[in-house]
Amino acid sequence: MKKLLSMVPIVLLLTFFAFSQAEKVPGPAFKDVLSLKSVGNPVISPCGKHILFTMRQPDWEKNRYDTEIWLYRDGDEPFQLTQTKEGSSSSPSWSPDGKWIAFTANRDKNEQIYLINPMGGEAFKLTDHKEGVNYYQWSPSGSHIAFVEMP
Repeated sequence: MKKLLSMVPIVLLLTFFAFSQAEKVPGPAFKDVLSLKSVGNPVISPCGKHILFTMRQPDWEKNRYDTEIWLYRDGDEPFQLTQTKEGSSSSPSWSPDGKWIAFTANRDKNEQIYLINPMGGEAFKLTDHKEGVNYYQWSPSGSHIAFVEMP
């Protein structure tokens, strides 16, 4: 028994040595993990054939993450719908008739509501609220949008 107990430290030492000499499995670098794009906020169109979603990715030059809105049309490849130069676009929603897409963007100083046609074109600013917009909702008819200002 004494001989067996004296062997335990040697076995533990050899086990530790074996694990320390084993080849390390390479994994992704920290920057690679931070560079992964993330997709979220899917919104199905009223007709059920199209999907809006957001894609977030890092902007290493400006040391921040940017989010833009993408559109998948039935049968086509998804494409980037918004292109915000200084900031992000988020919170996409379809008008009840599916003819417009509303979203928020901080293209100026504050988050505002913008509208864009899902068939393409340039977005236009719908609100110019001093404090910015925190949340918005289409009316059931689609003729109005209610919003809550930033706190």
